[in-house]
Amino acid sequence: MHEGSVTIGSTDIDEPEVEVTLSGSAFLEALAVTPRDFYEATGLAGGPFTPESKTYTLSNTGDIPLNWTASFAGTWLTATPASGTIVVGDTVEVVVSFGGDAITLPDGLYTDEIAFTNIDTSVVRSREVTLELTLPLCDSVDNCELSWTTGGDVPWFGQSVESNDTVDAAQSGLVAHGQESWLETAVDVPGTLEFWARVSSEAGADSLKFYIDDVL
Repeated sequence: MHEGSVTIGSTDIDEPEVEVTLSGSAFLEALAVTPRDFYEATGLAGGPFTPESKTYTLSNTGDIPLNWTASFAGTWLTATPASGTIVVGDTVEVVVSFGGDAITLPDGLYTDEIAFTNIDTSVVRSREVTLELTLPLCDSVDNCELSWTTGGDVPWFGQSVESNDTVDAAQSGLVAHGQESWLETAVDVPGTLEFWARVSSEAGADSLKFYIDDVL
């Protein structure tokens, strides 16, 4: 318990000063969570995801046993274990990974937050989780009979936001000045290659080029 006082001055002739007594108490939160960094993962829609999991260490720095839980807003994450009691001076490792609903997510960027809660004090220690999903390249170009390779400074990726068929399409990586992003495949037999292309670039500086056997 801490106590103190504050003197308030006024223009009141009868009572020019008023002293107000203040009191309060504070406590040192016993739940500590490490590391402090977020869980950031990427992958293809349907999996797999990289990294598959992240481990957080919960510590009891207090002088009595600590009861805790781990929870999420969404249903695509899981924590093991999800609750428990930590004795004084002890720790427990909680593995955060992707639950069953994660494989049903379409491509896109997903965010959630894992809340580690001290049940006894209601204090919450939070860590953000992000999962960025793309489509397999062969699905996005509607041809999984061929083997597709991507590279350069930033790779191509599959997505469903911009497309000619309103379903999906491959998109080049976001490149800066002097950088490139390429996509290629090998065809062993004669045939006809057809594709739709949309270019959004700086006029007179960036370009989309199509090569056959290194010939533009």
